[in-house]
Amino acid sequence: MHKRIKQALLFQLYLFLFFPYISKEQEKNEIQTNYSYIELYVTGQGNVSLFYKDEANKFCRNITPPDEIQINNEEPIQNPEMVQYLKNKTNNVKLIWINKKINTLHCLFYLCKNITYADFSHFDTTFVDSVGDLFDGCSSLTSVNFNNFDSSNVKDTHNMFLKCILLKSIDLSNFNTSKVELMNQMFGSCNSLEYINLSKKFNTSKVKNMDRMFYGCSSLISLNLSYFNTINVLNMAYMFYNCSKIQSLDLSYFDTSKVTQMGYMFYNCKELISLDLSSFDTSNVNNMTNMFSNCSKIISIDISSFNTSKVTKFSEMFLNCNSLKSINVSNFRTPELTDTSSMFSGCKELKYIDISNFDMTKLTIMTNMFKNCKKLISINFTKSKTPNLSYIGSMFCGCESLVSVDLSNLITNNVINMDNVFANCKSLTSVNLSNFDTSKMTRIDSMFEDCINLEYINLQNINETNNMEKMINIFRNIPENVVICLTENKTENLTNEIKKKSCYTIYCGYDWINHQKK
Repeated sequence: MHKRIKQALLFQLYLFLFFPYISKEQEKNEIQTNYSYIELYVTGQGNVSLFYKDEANKFCRNITPPDEIQINNEEPIQNPEMVQYLKNKTNNVKLIWINKKINTLHCLFYLCKNITYADFSHFDTTFVDSVGDLFDGCSSLTSVNFNNFDSSNVKDTHNMFLKCILLKSIDLSNFNTSKVELMNQMFGSCNSLEYINLSKKFNTSKVKNMDRMFYGCSSLISLNLSYFNTINVLNMAYMFYNCSKIQSLDLSYFDTSKVTQMGYMFYNCKELISLDLSSFDTSNVNNMTNMFSNCSKIISIDISSFNTSKVTKFSEMFLNCNSLKSINVSNFRTPELTDTSSMFSGCKELKYIDISNFDMTKLTIMTNMFKNCKKLISINFTKSKTPNLSYIGSMFCGCESLVSVDLSNLITNNVINMDNVFANCKSLTSVNLSNFDTSKMTRIDSMFEDCINLEYINLQNINETNNMEKMINIFRNIPENVVICLTENKTENLTNEIKKKSCYTIYCGYDWINHQKK
């Protein structure tokens, strides 16, 4: 107790000697001054006093208790008046630490939208263990001076610069991050950030979370991550999400053996031309949703080393990779796979896909899987059965170059939706769905719409049930002389649809091969 009183008296003496008394009338007049920045003086007990400085570097006003606050390890700044000062009246901030007692800067400037500059050059951070959310939401921040910033004890940098939308460069070359465990969203949504200076001191060997680390850094052109040690990282989801100007990434040193999440990792990296991920160990990854979505310029991706034995979702994995000419997924083993919806949708340059080794026993959704793969000629389909499959709507819709596809292993007894499965497959000449069980089917709208070169459709096991809600435009804009094989007395609505066209209707048992010879 005596020690604290002594410290308090010394601090008041310090103020008396260096900062003259300001009368109430002076204070009233000086409040109108346009202050250039604020200095925060922190005492050993964690109390903070603020001093406005004018452009001549003179103190204008001392905010004394009860406007002092306590900074602690658990809570961000709570004093309402202090928060108001920092958020609304602060442009530049200089921090000076009198005693080495405080060990967190967590949320110190959270949502201080007027701060443009922060100077830590005289701020002793020896014992600081968290800078998480330090500048989170500082939307006017343009520069930070981290000279002499001691980060040797920092364990948490998550959200440190989140939404600093005017910040163009960050120099972290002096940062020692050897103890940091959390880097998630560290630079998230810094959409003006053009340059980050990282060095060997930027040690990531203990980091567990890199989720959204560079999320939305849409002005970054390059990143040097050669010093990154990712041996303990568990989460890389959204890591480079919308880094839309980055042209190349060297991730050959990445150790991903413990990573479980890679969803959206390279989403919308639309300037990337190639990616070599041959060193990636994905044996523990369970989610690859949207991993490469909208990488519209990427021509090749080396994922030949991928171990997908724990992956449950490939949904939209290569969605709209418009320039991708080849992709080797023949080594994929997928015993836990449940969702491949839109996996290759919009891959307009792909001509061949081999998914013959996919294990689809747990698969439920294949909706849009190959939709608008306009140049796709051949699909080496899975040999696996699909007992849990429920949705295949628009699966091959827009595959304009596809001539044939073998779906003989597809089990459809649980499928609910087949809308647009082959719609706009303009080169398709024959479709054999004789193995299809439609007992739970509710929709088959526009199933063969715009298949303008169809000659033969085998639907002999299609059984109309009371579950079917809609059956519209199934054969819209198909050739008039196409032959359709049905099962008699089980397809009244289909037959009626066929009657709208000048098609041949034959029933199961018909010798189609001899018919073709004639």
